[in-house]
Amino acid sequence: MAVAYQSLEPGEQIIISDEPREDLEALARWVSIPVPEPTAETPTVIPDGEPTEKWAVGELKAFAAREEIDLGAAKNKGEYFAAIIAGLAEKAVADAATASGVALDPGAEPAGNGTPAA
Repeated sequence: MAVAYQSLEPGEQIIISDEPREDLEALARWVSIPVPEPTAETPTVIPDGEPTEKWAVGELKAFAAREEIDLGAAKNKGEYFAAIIAGLAEKAVADAATASGVALDPGAEPAGNGTPAA
């Protein structure tokens, strides 16, 4: 569990650490304060714009859920990001096909005359 320390000086600076900070505890101007545990009700804020590799895992997952993008078997941040980029590309192709009136069949063979290329 994270440990937070709040400065008693003006400005109320807060430091959050994964481990207790004895150096701060030893200083009279810092006090330990409670850190609330994240809950399922705590919504993830999705940054504006397209996802980037700088986004946190929670932000990527929330974006994928909002955009109805299947993350498949993705297990880490890089895989989540790749699945989202692929999902966005698929949506763009589908949107373009819909706008042009072309029906897409995911199992269809590429168009051609059936003759192998020479």
